[in-house]
Amino acid sequence: MKKKSKSGGQRKGIAFKPLSKKTFSDEIIDQILSMIITGELKAGDRLPAERQLSESFRVSRNSLREALKTLESLGIVRRSPRGTTVCAPEETRYPSFSLAAASSTPEQVAEVIRILSVASVALAAERATEKEIKRMAKALQEPRDGREAVAHHYTFHRTLATWSGNPLLMEVFNLVAGLAAQDPRAIHAIQQWDEERLATIFRKVSHGHRKILKAVEAHDVPAAKKCMGDNLDYIESVVAEVIESK
Repeated sequence: MKKKSKSGGQRKGIAFKPLSKKTFSDEIIDQILSMIITGELKAGDRLPAERQLSESFRVSRNSLREALKTLESLGIVRRSPRGTTVCAPEETRYPSFSLAAASSTPEQVAEVIRILSVASVALAAERATEKEIKRMAKALQEPRDGREAVAHHYTFHRTLATWSGNPLLMEVFNLVAGLAAQDPRAIHAIQQWDEERLATIFRKVSHGHRKILKAVEAHDVPAAKKCMGDNLDYIESVVAEVIESK
């Protein structure tokens, strides 16, 4: 990957992908989070200007600004008159939370993600509407590469948190997701595998997503929680494999 330029730290050659929908700021958030965890964006990198970003994503400036505002509130980016810069984990607006995350073991992080994910899917199975479920079903397509797979994963879980109907749960989940994306251990794990290995992993994860959604569609809370647990079991086993190989 090309080095930063001397003028402002903007990385060259970063290809943002057009979004499938015109006004979904969530898709922008998830694509930027996925670019951080796959190493395409690093702390200190400056994003292109808003006009260039909106053209790359093919979205309105309002949708882009909404996404950047959310990323800023999560401590993922820092905005100033000079531009938008990717933050380091310690620059979060919640330093005590970030410190706790940094000092936690991978198993402890997994516990928190599991608690939030299972709670989200249980509430989603009770509260999600038919229209919302059908929209998600159409979006559950096979990812084309590692970055898109990570973005799909974030989108899926954040959508379940939204379907819970609990705005506080949604905000906590966003905060944890943001910190997880900046976790160097997670970034290391993702970067250990080539595209073929990543494709195999995320194919299985995507299959798990479809099983979870089917249970949510049936409003079957126990089945939804079991499918979520099975999917998380697989993801945790993959992460453990990397840790054991170090």
